[in-house]
Amino acid sequence: MAGRRWRALGDFNSAAAPTRGRFPNTFYATKNGKPDGTPTTTQLSGFALDYMIASDQLKDLDVSTTGRNGNSDHFPVRFTPRNTAACGSDWSQPTRYNYDAAVRLAARAEQDACGPPPAVVSMGDSYISGEAGRARRDGEPETPPPPRPARRGAPTGQR
Repeated sequence: MAGRRWRALGDFNSAAAPTRGRFPNTFYATKNGKPDGTPTTTQLSGFALDYMIASDQLKDLDVSTTGRNGNSDHFPVRFTPRNTAACGSDWSQPTRYNYDAAVRLAARAEQDACGPPPAVVSMGDSYISGEAGRARRDGEPETPPPPRPARRGAPTGQR
């Protein structure tokens, strides 16, 4: 991927702050809102495991979290251009990366209309291993799959 810009976001199962030693362009929410601050917890274990690494320094980036985890073992992390409307008060004060003072502080018109509420989607190792949403289903009977339609030309037992 030499010469190409890239970003990777997710549950890295590795602490955010030490990752900067290997990937200088590591972005995560911090407790004090400053890029060099202590990372904010993003997983019930108490660690900051959800963040972004990139091939380049991103300008005017806000990173925030919310405590509304939708029964997941991770808390959502939001990566947005600076001053994007939060569409709710659940998000933490953002950690601001590489702010360009020349950027207008006024939100664009499309940022004023928040649209439908955001969804929380777990796509980390918990999803892949089948743990995502497990707590909600514990004790509930599984719904059987719908019956398959008969194949065309299959024998019916009648002649």
